[in-house]
Amino acid sequence: MTLLSWILILVNCLVYLAFKGMATVGNRVLGKETLHRRWVGALGVIAFAALTAWFARAYLVNDDLQSNLSDVQQARYAGRIIGFFLAPSIVVLAVVAFRGWRNTRKRENARAAVQA
Repeated sequence: MTLLSWILILVNCLVYLAFKGMATVGNRVLGKETLHRRWVGALGVIAFAALTAWFARAYLVNDDLQSNLSDVQQARYAGRIIGFFLAPSIVVLAVVAFRGWRNTRKRENARAAVQA
């Protein structure tokens, strides 16, 4: 992985934590657990991923080079550039999903132990 990939993973983590923090503040203001922190954080990462994909397509894909390629090669060229910026978001979302699954299993096991 390149340095840019690691930086994008770090930025995605910071976006996740910022949106998760906003959900926590929103829950405190509302006085009840209305916003699920993990979901709001994941939506923030998805929004950031969409923004980076748009930026990559709009500013990093060379239209002159792309016009000389066949349709399949054009799709590959744009897809590789956009995919490079989307991969760190997928990594962060996979970690978030795994942690949510793991925490849910822990809670279910704790409930089963209390009921037994």
